[in-house]
Amino acid sequence: MIVVVAMDNNEYWGKRFLQLEESSHQDATILLELINNQYYKVQKELELNLRAWYQRFADNNGVSLSAAKQILNSSQLREFKWDINEYIKTAKANTVSGQWVKELENASAQYHISRFEAIQIQMQQSLELMFGNQLDHIDSFMRQSYTQNYYQTIFEIQRGFNIGWNVSAIDTNKLSKIIIKPWAVDGLNFSDRIWNNKSKLVNELHTELTRMCITGEAPDRAIKEIAKKFNTSRNNSGRLVMTESAYFSSVSQKDAFAELEVQQYRIVATLDSKTSDICQRLDGMVFDMEDYEPGDTAPPFHVNCRTVTVPHFEDEFSIGERFTRNEDEQTYYVPSNLNYKEWKEKYVDNNGKNAIIKSSDVHNKKYKANLDYINSKEYKSKFSGISDSKRIDNAIHKYSKFAVESNDGLATENIIILNSKTGKLISNTKTGDFGGKLVIPKADADSLMLVHNHPNNTSFSIEDIITLNSAPEIKTIIAAAHDGKVYKLSISDGMRVSADAEIKLLINKWGYYLKQTNKDVDKSVKILALMNNWKYEVM
Repeated sequence: MIVVVAMDNNEYWGKRFLQLEESSHQDATILLELINNQYYKVQKELELNLRAWYQRFADNNGVSLSAAKQILNSSQLREFKWDINEYIKTAKANTVSGQWVKELENASAQYHISRFEAIQIQMQQSLELMFGNQLDHIDSFMRQSYTQNYYQTIFEIQRGFNIGWNVSAIDTNKLSKIIIKPWAVDGLNFSDRIWNNKSKLVNELHTELTRMCITGEAPDRAIKEIAKKFNTSRNNSGRLVMTESAYFSSVSQKDAFAELEVQQYRIVATLDSKTSDICQRLDGMVFDMEDYEPGDTAPPFHVNCRTVTVPHFEDEFSIGERFTRNEDEQTYYVPSNLNYKEWKEKYVDNNGKNAIIKSSDVHNKKYKANLDYINSKEYKSKFSGISDSKRIDNAIHKYSKFAVESNDGLATENIIILNSKTGKLISNTKTGDFGGKLVIPKADADSLMLVHNHPNNTSFSIEDIITLNSAPEIKTIIAAAHDGKVYKLSISDGMRVSADAEIKLLINKWGYYLKQTNKDVDKSVKILALMNNWKYEVM
């Protein structure tokens, strides 16, 4: 039997899709926090480098332009070339333009480098790395944003009608084309905008450096002006993240609507004091799907746009409880009280008979996160007292939860580095299955904390332990397992193992303890911690 219940169609879809937009917005703010922290870090680094350069070469009249253009002496040149070689290694290990690597290699081969050129290269290296990392983070986020919004759009529509049917999984090749496709009137994609932002900031910093040398002033005024330029560039990056996030959410909804054969869509604006004139005018307007064009007839209509699209159906109804046809006819009952997690687990991640979305690229049940528990107050209470500060406790909880949720059903990890004294986000690296290459940022000893997820629900791996030992910057490492357990290992007050021979011995001991404990990782970590006076806790 089919039970039909009348309802306000517009209100239902508007509420659902505005909630999706708010969730996507919150995810974008986490990325924005990471980018902002990178700006602050590099700005401080440039300030210190500029002051050090000035103090090294200044005389009573400061550093004149002619003095700045003097060639480095032999010892200074040797030191500079050592720095250049390190720059090249770092650049090749990160997303840095090939052109910059080539410039570094050319500089390394030169025998005459001026003081001015040396500080220019040093400053640009910092910016190249910052913007390269920024590109990596934004690219990864936009792919995740598209995927998440695509599936959640399908879920909301199928739940709205209490019926599901087979739909296509995301084509990764198609997604890559969407990511690089320019959509704004200037013909630029987000990668182009990032590199343009970088080029502008590099040129502005070089201009300020030249002006400082021409006037012979101390670096204080230049540093103040550089701070202004960084603030402008940071704001540009913020607008880029929020606008591109809105664009990819819109595109993913367009593709989901098309997959579900939605014929029309409606514009729904967030109506408050911040709503733009254009969004107020378009609110409630209905368009045919063939006219769906992000930036024109669909969001984003402007920078930081919060407007969404929703499916539009002429009949105002919902279908209540019902029995659906058998699998051969490919329709399935989707209860009204089913949540997204349950729907995704049953119909997306399940590669069996009931899979609505069939694909070889499915999530693995083995790595499913216990999201109900991860989002509970009990789970949050695990982090109370995990550090010496409530503020840092909250930060560890926030990013542990983020890492687990971001890798639900996957064997991948998010490795998040925090300032151990403030809880501020320093970096967030998405790795391959069970980890990957990690670059530890330069910092004071014991000033960092590493937070990551463990898809296989075990304690620390030997790779985790080696990372903690070989990186004196890291004070504590946290592993948030997908089943809800939380592991903590602190080494600052214990014996840090760093020499190659010591590391080799540590690996041998690890293998021995695993064998003795019948491959019990938790017990093996406890033994190593006890033997080396490390602090190991399981929450």
